Amino acid sequence: MSNLICYSLDQNSIRYLEIIKYNINFISFFIPKWKIRFYLKSDNRIKNELSNFKNCELFFFDYGSINFSKFLAISEKSKVERFLVRNYKYYFNILEINMIKKWIDSNKLFHLISTNDKLLQYDLIGINNLELDRQKISIHFNFNRNYEGICD
Repeated sequence: MSNLICYSLDQNSIRYLEIIKYNINFISFFIPKWKIRFYLKSDNRIKNELSNFKNCELFFFDYGSINFSKFLAISEKSKVERFLVRNYKYYFNILEINMIKKWIDSNKLFHLISTNDKLLQYDLIGINNLELDRQKISIHFNFNRNYEGICD
């Protein structure tokens, strides 16, 4: 089973390429057993910039809202033990790495990091897929709906 950090990359993501590359290298150094998965439309030009990184997977999602596709790993309970959902516009940092490790040790279902005291915008969301499956909890998303205002 794998651990993933998931990003949804829209057409504007190319403007944040340096941050995205930094995060790829940062994650591979500090939590090397985690993979990074990028969900993107097949016509997104950033795909060529990311295809050479070893710890990355590109998943093409041409159906529905791309912004919510970063939650698709929730449907892979037999393959994905836990996953994190991240916004591509922000740098990863060591504080988040330490919080991720504490979350894993806690065995809690969900994890939320937000620098906004009203939790209006998250920085990182973690979901323990393995524990959701053990407790027979299922979450369903309607990918026809545009969740952009909720997710990003």
